[in-house]
Amino acid sequence: MAVDMIARAMALDAAAGGEGSAVQADWSQTDSSADDYIKNKPPLGTAAALNMDSTLNARSGNPVQNSVITLELNKLLAGIVGVLDNGAKNRLDPNNACGYYGQGAAFPITVGGVTFTLGSDGSISTSGTPATDITLRIPITLQPGSYHFSGCPANGSDSSYWLDLRHAGYDSLITQSVDYGDGIYYSFLYTPMDIDVCLHIAAGYDPSSVVFRPMICTTNDWYVSQAFVPYCPSIAELYAMIQALQS
Repeated sequence: MAVDMIARAMALDAAAGGEGSAVQADWSQTDSSADDYIKNKPPLGTAAALNMDSTLNARSGNPVQNSVITLELNKLLAGIVGVLDNGAKNRLDPNNACGYYGQGAAFPITVGGVTFTLGSDGSISTSGTPATDITLRIPITLQPGSYHFSGCPANGSDSSYWLDLRHAGYDSLITQSVDYGDGIYYSFLYTPMDIDVCLHIAAGYDPSSVVFRPMICTTNDWYVSQAFVPYCPSIAELYAMIQALQS
């Protein structure tokens, strides 16, 4: 009988919400008098507050952000691999420069009253005022791919200085390939392309403060780093040089 009375008392206590009843705590409960209120909660960190699972987890339910993250990681990886595999970022060798077609020369090179000087850091400085528009050409052969072309100082224009890409052996401008200081992207889709990277100074303009830093690199390499680096031979080019010396 005593045991039965105790069991009945406990059942009545639970039904009344006494200490014997089960309560599920609620983190979002703000009423301190509620049974499911959690006292002394620690503050959430930034990651928890942003719900990292839905933001970054590839298995979360946010496919748009997941796709963006995957794309960015793939681009970064491709750029790093490109740098490692090629052994060089800047594909443009300024030592191939010439003032006019078929006229190769060693720096300093003077064209139409303007002297171009190659610095140890790969930059090209200028001095002298031309009577007519003048051009320094740097030939290069590019394999099919997507590239970033840069090197014109900021605020270039057709009346001062600029860079552009032209078909080698011709004076025809490659469409949408002019750089006034912001750089351009360009793709060659099918066959290797022989082009001239052209540094221009406009007639009557004094370029004494102008320093070009011409660079062609893959778009993946540019994505990893936009810093200018001087040309150095790639692993493939170094191997070809060694083969030539051995023969």
